[in-house]
Amino acid sequence: MNAEYKNGFEALLEYAFRHRNGSPNRQAYTAACEDAAREICEESGNAAQLVSDGYDRILEIGGYYGAFTEQLALKCAELVCAECDENRRRLIGIRCPNVTLRGNIPDGRFGLIWVNGCDESLSDYGFSSLQNAYNTLSEMLTDSGEMIFLLPKKYLSEAESTFGEDLRIIYPYPDLKGTVFFFTDDRTPKKSELFFDETLCRKNADEKSFSDVFIAIVRKAPRKDKLIFSKMSVSRKAEYRIRTDIVSGDKKYAVKTALPESNDHVDRMEYSFKKLSEIYSRGLISVNRAEKISNGQVRFDFEEGEELFDIIVSTAKDDPQAAWEYVYRYSEILRSKAHRPFEFTEDFYKLFGRSLKSADFYSCKYTNIDFCFDNIIVRDGRWIVTDYEFCTNIPVPTDFVIFRSVFYLFRKMPADTVSLEWEEKIYTRLGIEKHTEAFRRMEYNFQRYITGDNIYFSEVIKKCRENGNTPEKALKKLSSGKKL
Repeated sequence: MNAEYKNGFEALLEYAFRHRNGSPNRQAYTAACEDAAREICEESGNAAQLVSDGYDRILEIGGYYGAFTEQLALKCAELVCAECDENRRRLIGIRCPNVTLRGNIPDGRFGLIWVNGCDESLSDYGFSSLQNAYNTLSEMLTDSGEMIFLLPKKYLSEAESTFGEDLRIIYPYPDLKGTVFFFTDDRTPKKSELFFDETLCRKNADEKSFSDVFIAIVRKAPRKDKLIFSKMSVSRKAEYRIRTDIVSGDKKYAVKTALPESNDHVDRMEYSFKKLSEIYSRGLISVNRAEKISNGQVRFDFEEGEELFDIIVSTAKDDPQAAWEYVYRYSEILRSKAHRPFEFTEDFYKLFGRSLKSADFYSCKYTNIDFCFDNIIVRDGRWIVTDYEFCTNIPVPTDFVIFRSVFYLFRKMPADTVSLEWEEKIYTRLGIEKHTEAFRRMEYNFQRYITGDNIYFSEVIKKCRENGNTPEKALKKLSSGKKL
């Protein structure tokens, strides 16, 4: 970053930090400057969501422009940020006024030490090597404390030799700023995850070289349970944003955690388990158990097996007709549970809009809207529903739930699996072909209800690449008085 660009860039960030009366993502969208977007957007601090709440003190080394600082400050009683660049410290102070800022690493004891080694060299903070950093910083940890290093991939072998068995390695994807997935050697990406977003994901990503950086986690007292996968569902309204973890201990389990305004949404999953189990207590389909373990946190049994989605896709490549038999069987089961005559309600219109005109349907007494094939694990001849995040007791046509599952089956399967004409044939076989356009509009309205009118990191980056504003142009747009 040359001096002239840096001055303009930092002036842009200062304006954005001083005028945060709206959404930071909307500010970045208006500015349409990609470098600024990666510092301003709320989602650029997602990696800090891996940190649990409740620390007394956290030390951040290398605050840069405060993307992680802002999130870490929510996790502790006191956050101390060591940033060697004076102007960056000033900007962080504007962005995070309650953070203690230092130009060097202070003395003291901390429950967590977070090292941003991707934006700055370790030598900028007086460390000659990763081993030297570890030796120095470990003396500053509390007895149960931990260190988290965000590092370029070139440090990977050094980290493994330095930290040994105490090391946990996590690979953020699609990049460190704007992470959605956190993978490990125990849970590497699926192809559908590598290319889930055409704006953020690299075209040449593969299962072996998908990440340029890694997160190294080292604890004084190693945890009994080990995180092996995490996903941030952040492209939603605040009340629906969650984190989903797969954890390995005595056995594997999954945990859904509120982020941070979605406690009611997460807590409801235990209730949904009970209601769905009443409907699917016998037969081919069963429901994975959910148990509330704290406010805003629910634990699920981890079911080993093969996703029904993967079974359908692999079968379809050789024998499409055989693949669709799974779809038809699934549809028969759902329809056999639907005994409640459908009726329009104001709550229905709120969720799905008014595109559906016919009421000639049946619904279940409690509906799992997200009854998709990739949320079903097949094991020992049983179909186990592992994810039922969006459920409701208002009347919803079961045929819409079936449509939605087929719709996303064809959206998610590889393009070369089967010809797209099969989708309409399946709708016809299911007898819902005359309702598919209304169902599509229902699904669009449902997604808008869940996501709201917010702008998300991927949309911001796409806008930035289309416009390519310099910091000077972006600052002029932001300060012109236009509504953000």
